Amino acid sequence: MAAPTLLVSDDEPFIGTALRRALRLRGVDVVIDTTSEVVELATELHPRLILLDLLQRRDGLALLQELKASPVTCGIPTILMSAVLEPGVEDSVTLGARQLGAVAVVSKPLTDEVLERVMQLLQRPPDA
Repeated sequence: MAAPTLLVSDDEPFIGTALRRALRLRGVDVVIDTTSEVVELATELHPRLILLDLLQRRDGLALLQELKASPVTCGIPTILMSAVLEPGVEDSVTLGARQLGAVAVVSKPLTDEVLERVMQLLQRPPDA
């Protein structure tokens, strides 16, 4: 069985690199996108999960909307993450992301709880 793929789209490579180190031992293949090419990469790789930063070269909500509009990528669970969101606060960004189809909206830095949620989503069968 092939390792599940996590696609991390963040203009700061630190998050993707840290996730790659943390999840490699758990059998996860982490692909890092630092250039806002997440839609193209998701179309090509069809990852099990996408972690998408809100503030990067292109607007994260616009990228999420593109992912959910494409028949190839619309079924890939996507978590929106941001360093500017207050943990646990439902604001317009959080509500907008959920309306666009994000399965969660999380604050950076990522917590152990978020990593466990990531692992749960990665362990689900594809297209579940």
